[in-house]
Amino acid sequence: MYLGSVELYEIYVYPEFARCSLGESCNLFCDYKDVPVQQKAHERSHIFTWKTVLGTFVVGGSMLLALFYIRKVRVEEAEKQRKLTAGKARIGGDWELQNTDGKLEGSEQLKGNWLLLYFGFTHCPDICPDEIEKMVKVVEQLERDKNPVKILPIFISVDPARDTLKRVKEYCAEFSPKLRGYSGTKEQVNKVAKTFRVYHSEGPKTAPHDYIVDHTVIMYLIDPQGNFHDYYGQNRRAEEIAQTIRMKKRVMAKNPGNSEFVVKVPELNDMKRFTVLKFNNSIKIDPTTWANPECDIRMEREENRVLTSGLAAVQDFGEGTEYGKAAREEARRKKLGRRANQYSIDKQPWRMKINEADGKEKKLHSIREAAGTHADYWLFLKNGEEFHAYKVDDWHGFVPAITHKTLDIDEAEEEFTKRNRVMNQFALRAQILDKMKQKEADEEEEQKKGRKSGLMIKDEHSSSGSEGDDEKDEDGEEKKKKKVKKGAKPRKDKRVKVENSDEVARYGSNHLS
Repeated sequence: MYLGSVELYEIYVYPEFARCSLGESCNLFCDYKDVPVQQKAHERSHIFTWKTVLGTFVVGGSMLLALFYIRKVRVEEAEKQRKLTAGKARIGGDWELQNTDGKLEGSEQLKGNWLLLYFGFTHCPDICPDEIEKMVKVVEQLERDKNPVKILPIFISVDPARDTLKRVKEYCAEFSPKLRGYSGTKEQVNKVAKTFRVYHSEGPKTAPHDYIVDHTVIMYLIDPQGNFHDYYGQNRRAEEIAQTIRMKKRVMAKNPGNSEFVVKVPELNDMKRFTVLKFNNSIKIDPTTWANPECDIRMEREENRVLTSGLAAVQDFGEGTEYGKAAREEARRKKLGRRANQYSIDKQPWRMKINEADGKEKKLHSIREAAGTHADYWLFLKNGEEFHAYKVDDWHGFVPAITHKTLDIDEAEEEFTKRNRVMNQFALRAQILDKMKQKEADEEEEQKKGRKSGLMIKDEHSSSGSEGDDEKDEDGEEKKKKKVKKGAKPRKDKRVKVENSDEVARYGSNHLS
């Protein structure tokens, strides 16, 4: 290395010192760092050791286990949500309130009896008294049967601020000694109301204790096991409610076992689709005969890709066309613009070919129907002690397959030339009647001008030689003969000579019809 112009020096770098042998004069050219700094940089470059790798695996594995556990919990919760109980609404349950004697009593103590529950308040002016009287009437009708139903009427107050136990007891005694009243604190009442999905709310207060409570007007039927069984609104009569309870008791007597089944909704599978096929009675299709091995049924989707893309020439008028389709398509284009229809093979109609055992062949065509905009339809399949529910995806109504003839340009032109051959019978009849009326009017004018005679009807075969002779009427007056112009064609008189008025009427009806 040259320093200046001539002298050459060697620089030695020792690992312990890492300094130049020239001393401070070499600092102008050399800038080495201290050894501890280099060691730290070396240590930072080797962070990923076997300890760090092991720690990473431990932490990562713990996080994965936690994620799997959380996912399992969520799947179980979703599975619980999909499991519903058929025939049992989410209404009712265990409840407990204070009776009129001040003791806690509820569903557990009342088991073994049918119950009719009504929620109201003692200051109600009209609705609550009417409903309680109806409830008591139902109980009395059921007790008068040959096989009486042991049923208890229950009144639960939703106004605990004013309805004390003493007032509830006096209120129930006004209707029937069988009516049992219950009340409690505001929290207890709200809990029971929530159990039975009962709405109640205090209205505007004109005074501290003067207000109306808005509440649900429904009677609840509870079976002897303490489960909610039915409900009855304000529009049901006492006789109807009593008859319904009798029927429910008979059904439970015939089926004493468990009548509840779990409904399970399996996970969605894109490869499975459930379709309802409808056959009208007019086409005489009996699916029960399809179990015969000699009966062959084949189904295939229609290939409408060309029609969907809009490349095919579609006939707008004539046989086999859909009325108003062009107008609807034009309205859709104005609203949504020109859009290419998305083709889906699963949305195309079906073609069904049935070869029956007797050798007959039937061809059917399906029409895809909308299942419903505001409703879903489900198919329930019983599997042991549970039901599997599947959503219905499509509805197809089948009709006989009819092939409509389409016309090419030459055939259409030929049919167009026949348009004048179509005769409108009504218009032709009207024209004939108008001409006959005009002719009759002209004849009446001629009669008014010249002659006064009786009824004289002639036909084509009547003699025309009398035109030059004098005619006499009933009064003996002579008439001058009509002069006939030379060269004029003799006028044909199409009138027919008749004998009486019946023939005149028959003549007119035959010519006018």
